[in-house]
Amino acid sequence: MRVITIYNKKGGTGKTSIATNVAANLAAAGYRVGMLDGDEQANTSTLTSPHRYGKPTLTHVICDAVPLREAMYQARRNLWIVPADMNLTRAVEYVHGQQDFEVLCDRIEELQRTLGTAPTPEQTQPWWQAKEVRLRDFDLVPTSDEEFRTPPSSLDFIIMDNPPNPNALTTAMLFAAQEVLIPVELEEFAYQGLVQMFEDITRKFRRRQQKMKIAGIIPMRVDHRGALAADYLISLWKAFPELTTRTIHTDKTISNAQAYHRVSFEEDRNSRGARELFDLSLWLAGWQGHVMGLETCKHCLAAREQALQTEEEE
Repeated sequence: MRVITIYNKKGGTGKTSIATNVAANLAAAGYRVGMLDGDEQANTSTLTSPHRYGKPTLTHVICDAVPLREAMYQARRNLWIVPADMNLTRAVEYVHGQQDFEVLCDRIEELQRTLGTAPTPEQTQPWWQAKEVRLRDFDLVPTSDEEFRTPPSSLDFIIMDNPPNPNALTTAMLFAAQEVLIPVELEEFAYQGLVQMFEDITRKFRRRQQKMKIAGIIPMRVDHRGALAADYLISLWKAFPELTTRTIHTDKTISNAQAYHRVSFEEDRNSRGARELFDLSLWLAGWQGHVMGLETCKHCLAAREQALQTEEEE
């Protein structure tokens, strides 16, 4: 089971958009995915609609030692959410007051001991061997009331949506994760902020045997109408050539979907945003193919080539 946290010290970078879409897309592809909502605004938790959840929530998992499996609600087929609530500040205060930054490590280890194993899409799905896939061949299935309260018997991924601003719960999520995916907006201080963030992660893990893997840096809300968008992309690719991966362009489908408690794949799977996020999700799972209908952005390609050229010249 892979445990991935979506992290950026800066708020408003698209953490929730990445977390919800990646988790839902992996579920649509046949993976079994659990999500932890670490934001008291509970935007991730709204995916449970039209079902209603009560207790337990992530607060009870952290403060009252409720097993993670008991706090998982199946929002879509193969997608379980551990929701946030209005008392999530209590969880933050608990972690800080007890200095128990290992609390989610303990809960996840306990969860792993209770779960079985099941075949993954790599083993069972014919699309895994294909060079191209069509989004219309995948689906997200709503759950019945009974399924909503049915806990998982196995999981392939846990995706964690971090608080909008760093706090003690952020540290607990980082300590519990094996990998971190970093969404970043194209702005003047993107590079400087990433450098500081890497230093912060290194400092947190300097005395731990566990090492944090950076799964990727994801430029979000890329809009080439901005005069400086290409310059910022070039700076990112030049500074982090191996880590900067797929770009996610500005697309109203992503924000519209969130407003209606859906993900972009459900809102309009033919949109560029939906295709890019699905491509990102399958890439994260290790698939090396191409999503049909997703054309390479010539502006992003030109920026990447220029970054490589500049690096060679230097």
